[in-house]
Amino acid sequence: MDSSLNRGGAIRRHRYALVCYAYLVLYHCIVVNRFQLWKVSKITFSYHIVDYKSLGFRSQLLPGSLFYGVFGSHATRTAASVYETVLILLFFLGLSFLLERFLMKIERRSRPAAAILLLFYLSGPFTFAVFTDELGMLDVYWLFFSLLFFVFLENKALRFLIPALYILSMLIHFSAVLNYLILFSILLLYRISTEPEKRKKTAYTVVFVSSLAVTAGLFGFFLLYHAEGLPLGQEDFHRLIESRGGNYTAYYDYSFYYNYMGIPVISSETASIASPFWRIVHMVLDKCSFTFRLHAQSPGNTITRLVLVVSMLTPPMCFYYKRLFRYFKNIRQNKLKRFCVFLMTVQFPFTAILGCLFSVDIIRWFTHAFLISFTLFIYVLQHEDGLRTEVFRAIEEKKTAVPAILFFLVWFFTTTWAYC
Repeated sequence: MDSSLNRGGAIRRHRYALVCYAYLVLYHCIVVNRFQLWKVSKITFSYHIVDYKSLGFRSQLLPGSLFYGVFGSHATRTAASVYETVLILLFFLGLSFLLERFLMKIERRSRPAAAILLLFYLSGPFTFAVFTDELGMLDVYWLFFSLLFFVFLENKALRFLIPALYILSMLIHFSAVLNYLILFSILLLYRISTEPEKRKKTAYTVVFVSSLAVTAGLFGFFLLYHAEGLPLGQEDFHRLIESRGGNYTAYYDYSFYYNYMGIPVISSETASIASPFWRIVHMVLDKCSFTFRLHAQSPGNTITRLVLVVSMLTPPMCFYYKRLFRYFKNIRQNKLKRFCVFLMTVQFPFTAILGCLFSVDIIRWFTHAFLISFTLFIYVLQHEDGLRTEVFRAIEEKKTAVPAILFFLVWFFTTTWAYC
């Protein structure tokens, strides 16, 4: 009897988290994946079978080292699909409990407006749907580390582990400096700016500085190390992938080699530069040039993607920036907090534009930019009463209700592919 009462009490206490979790699972099963089993593709499976043992200490190899280290000879696409599905479901569960904390901190009368905001955050073409539609992407680990970051940020004993999350994010891919490490850094600065206790402020400052230091060192190391190419020749790498059940032609990441689909990524002149610094500079320029050459091969696809980006992201980002600019003008006393809000305003174009300079995956990078922007927005709403009141009042306005509902229906049912 007591145990059933306890279970009933737990369900009532966490009803928001359970509803949120059920919504996420059903949305991704029905709308995104259309009742199909979640499976890793040939592309994403190839990332699960390359590891440190075969390729040395490099960025991008942590997921494969974890998966292949556990499954070994049983590292099949089916095993990878189950593994990644469990990872996604655990992420959804943790996210649901974090969002429940957000809802519980809001006045009861404002919770319907907060729920509407979360619907745009949890569903749509530039949200988590991208990472279940193409199951097994390395990006899922960034999402998981972001979840841990919020847990560590509010925990006195765990906050000093935050630099480890910076390192792990870099081990997923050193392009983390363009997305989720920006999220971590802005949130740390915001906590420093709002923390009234001197000891806690000092602790957050130490975590922030040490995180930036390890990131700078590791980023420089990976840039130099990647500039040297892989320890295996291209044919040996081909054999390695196929011996582990992968498909070399599906291993599309051109950062590992100097050519992709017959197109030179790094020019022979760049590869022969003796100075590591200038070789890196020329590699960056070469990769930007390569990205534009790939876009030039299929201009119609590129235009279609950009039209989708503009049409889908303009309404929510206009809402975001209108409130953020007004909030920025009202901050006068706390200069550090004002600087944090300024960083929030430049984060979206920074992540989206720079990401697209080095990658042809336009949808993928705009998704990261959108998710980071609204994650920051939701976190700040928890702590800023004036901004929260204005945002929820705007959501509740009757004159915008009909167009908002119509747009949400389009947003809800629009799905896209990450690798485009």
